[in-house]
Formats: sequence, C-alpha cells, structure tokens
Amino acid sequence: MQGLVLSADAPLYGRAHEIIHLGPLAPHYITSAFHNLWFRVVAPNRAFLATANRSGKLGLLRKHWPTHLGAVWEDFCRSAVSRLRKEKGKAFLGSWGPASRWWRGDAPEWDVVAHSTDGQRLLLGEAKWKERSFSRIELERAANQLRKKTPPQLPKGLAQCEQVRVLFVPAATRSSPVEIEGISISTEDSFAPVQ
Repeated sequence: MQGLVLSADAPLYGRAHEIIHLGPLAPHYITSAFHNLWFRVVAPNRAFLATANRSGKLGLLRKHWPTHLGAVWEDFCRSAVSRLRKEKGKAFLGSWGPASRWWRGDAPEWDVVAHSTDGQRLLLGEAKWKERSFSRIELERAANQLRKKTPPQLPKGLAQCEQVRVLFVPAATRSSPVEIEGISISTEDSFAPVQ
C-alpha cells in the first residue's frame, strides 16, 4: 500500500519476535492516525456505514473515538519524551533518548519507556487519555496504580538505573501537583514546543 506509513514498532526492551505473528497491518503498528482509524473503524464496518443513517454513523464513531484518541495520545507522548521541559519535577531533569512501548509475555505493558541520555535513569510511563482535565483525585488514583505496577524485566545494565515513573495526561486541573508520592505528572504543557 503506497503512502501507508507502517512501523515495525518492536518493544524497546522486550522480545521483538512477539510482534511478528500479529501481522504488518495490525492497527497499532500503523503510524498514521488517519490510517489507524480507517483500519480500526471504517474498514471492518464498511457495509454498515454504506447503509446507516447519520445518527448510526456518528454512534459508531462515538464508540471508537475515545480509544482512538487514547492511542494517538500514547504515540504523542512517546514521540515527545525528548522534549520534556527541564524545570518540572524529577522526570524532567536531564534529557531522554527515544521512547518506545514495552511488553513481554504476560507482564504488564508500559506505554512509554525511555533511557536517559546520560545512562543513569530509566523513564517508565503510563499515558492516560480523557477529554476533560484530570482532577487531583483522578491523578492520585492513577499515580497509585502506576506506583504499584510491576516494573519491566530489564537487561542487567538497565536494571541498575534509577527508575523515574511518569503519568502522562493531556490536562489537569489547576490545583493538581506536578508530582504525587514520587510519580511525576506530565501534561501537554510539560513538553517544549517543536522548534
């Protein structure tokens, strides 16, 4: 398919052979948000979309839209980790290399994993999407879940790195902190603009 942007998005520190059996057109390996939506929503529902009225079509989109935006937010967070502002919380000290997702077998999946450019820290992040700002209570709940999450099994050299856990959310209420009990909170404003 000419023009379709595909990625062989292997987990950063997991086993690459685990993704091969999923096939090259699995929706989460398509890097274009438009094509991802097409293969996840439009293609499997073409017959319905051809006959449905406007209300039915909008209903189908409403059903899939939050999941689609969540996937786009995850991709954005991974691509923007190297642009985290330096002044906000411990996750933002220093600079980070390219980020990827991590999974292995039945272990918990990590949305964002990046190694610091100085080799001393490992960022372990979870990306959460919601259309409205996260409240302090919602952030505390998500940070608590992230704190309890089993860290990935890492190669020996990386196992010694300081682990920095980050919760990525699009927006938080004004009274929300930048860190909750050791978990850094990153909003869209935490990323430096592209220059």
